[in-house]
Amino acid sequence: MSNPNTAEKKYREKYADRKLEVMKWCGLAMIAIIIVFVLFTFIFGISEVSGDSMWPTFKSGQRVLYLRTTKNYERGDVVVVKMPGGDEYIKRIAGVPGDTIDIKDGVVYVNGVAESGDYTINGETTVEATSTEYPMTLGRNEYYVLGDNRPVSVDSRAFGSVVLGQLRGRVIG
Repeated sequence: MSNPNTAEKKYREKYADRKLEVMKWCGLAMIAIIIVFVLFTFIFGISEVSGDSMWPTFKSGQRVLYLRTTKNYERGDVVVVKMPGGDEYIKRIAGVPGDTIDIKDGVVYVNGVAESGDYTINGETTVEATSTEYPMTLGRNEYYVLGDNRPVSVDSRAFGSVVLGQLRGRVIG
C-alpha cells in the first residue's frame, strides 16, 4: 500500500514538470513573436500592389516583400514609394540623383540614352499634362519612378520626382 504523501508528491512533481514545459513553450512563442515584430518593423515590409501600373511584373492584389534597410537605390530597382497622402505605390526607378530625364516619342531617355533593362515595359511612355518640364535633371536625393505598364501608371510623370525619404525599400519578392 502506497503512502498518500508519496502519491501526492508524485502528482505534484508530474504537474510541476507539465507546468515547466508549458512555460518553456510560452517563452519560446514570445521570443518568436518579438523576433518577427523586430524583423517587420526595422528590416522587412509588406505592401500590396493596387492596380495594373506594374503589370506584367506584378498583378493587382499581389503582395510584395521589401527590404527597408536599403541605402543605395539604382536604376531598375522596384521600390515601394510612400506618397504624402499615405498611399504606397510600387514603381521602378528610372532615374537617380544627377540623372537628366527626357521623354520623346514614347521613349524615356536617361542622360541622353534610351531606357533599357531586363524588364518588360508595356506601352509607350507619354508625357502627362503637369508642371513637369522635360528634360529635367534630378537633384540630390531625388528619384524618378515609373510603372512598367506606362499607359495606366500614375508615376513621376504625374507627381514629379520623389525624394529618398519617400522610398520605403527595395522590393525583393
